[in-house]
Amino acid sequence: MSLTTVATPLTESELVLILSVLEAAGVPAFVHSGGLGGLFPGLDIGAVTSRRVMVPSGLAADALAALQEAFGSAGPEADPDAE
Repeated sequence: MSLTTVATPLTESELVLILSVLEAAGVPAFVHSGGLGGLFPGLDIGAVTSRRVMVPSGLAADALAALQEAFGSAGPEADPDAE
């Protein structure tokens, strides 16, 4: 199964909100670097500690629509370079 990044939260609270929205929309999600990123909050070492919310590629459009509806234009943005 291929995964697509739909959000890169900067804080723990933003991560929780994103995951809640996706769960409510019925979209399964995986947090890349979820454990390590939570160990050192505020410390940004690029790909090592940056958390990325990823969903199955076939559900990426549904996930982005749910996040757009929940957060509007100021919501979390997908990382176009991540796959």
